[in-house]
Amino acid sequence: MRSRQVGQTALQICELAFGGASIEQATDAEANAVLEDAWSAGIRHFDTAPHYGPAVSEVRIGRFLAGKPAADFTISTKVGRLLVPDTTGALQRHMDYTYDGIMRSVDESRQRTGLDRFNVLLVHDIGPTTYGENGERSHLADLFDSGWRGLEQLRSEGSCDAIGLGVNGVEICLTVLERVQLDIILLAGRYSLLDPQADAELIPLCEERAVSLLLGGVFNTGILATGAVPGALFQYRPASEEMLEKTRQIEAVCAEFNVPLPAAALQFAKGHPVVPSLLVATASRDQLASNLANYQFPIPAEFWVRLSERGLARHYSLDK
Repeated sequence: MRSRQVGQTALQICELAFGGASIEQATDAEANAVLEDAWSAGIRHFDTAPHYGPAVSEVRIGRFLAGKPAADFTISTKVGRLLVPDTTGALQRHMDYTYDGIMRSVDESRQRTGLDRFNVLLVHDIGPTTYGENGERSHLADLFDSGWRGLEQLRSEGSCDAIGLGVNGVEICLTVLERVQLDIILLAGRYSLLDPQADAELIPLCEERAVSLLLGGVFNTGILATGAVPGALFQYRPASEEMLEKTRQIEAVCAEFNVPLPAAALQFAKGHPVVPSLLVATASRDQLASNLANYQFPIPAEFWVRLSERGLARHYSLDK
């Protein structure tokens, strides 16, 4: 697979990446099998976080990559959530976006993965979607007062190549970009065929500031994979009639051109120049194979023109 540049850095990442949140509930054998399939398919970027499991994803991905040459892959993990054992020994998540918290998080991620460094460090879920407005203000204060300095230090000393955010909302990206320069944003579910809200302000700002978007959640938690079926989910909730109807309209164009809906969802997301890579998150080998086939499915240019003519989507081509 091709690799693309991240922001203004020298880092290049694979255009299709493996999302490590998917393997936290799998068995060790299942996780290793799907990781092996991803590697065999040419996927060379792996995204993980202390939050996933907790700790399970980092341990499994670190164990898998231990047998691979370091120059052959890239990896991203996240900061902001420390794992602290309670009285029973169970790991509990503790939010800490300060300088000390971020440095501790990176050290502990190194221990869990067995890796000396990470290519990308992302501030995890700092927006109001996770903590509410009061929590967001508190955590942003910690980040801007000292935490971001820690990330810049880690990048300048070579402990990582790129720094940014890993979030689910557009507004928090705009807020942070008012204060600091990011290399990359992992944005989940907010630039898709059904939810193009990043298109209005965030994508133009990313173009202006040379910030890359690593996209996750391109199926919007289900509906763009299943179609407008009864019980279809949109952003973890039952899809509204508005979302179901828009999906039906997209499906009608898909049927006209014999294009699978998941293929349209994947390839729409990869179509903008600020997007170097998409995350594919699955613990199923069959689902991974299906995603790979849909990612490579030949879609005629006329398909995107028809979606645009019907006001359903705008598509950007890297070939232009």
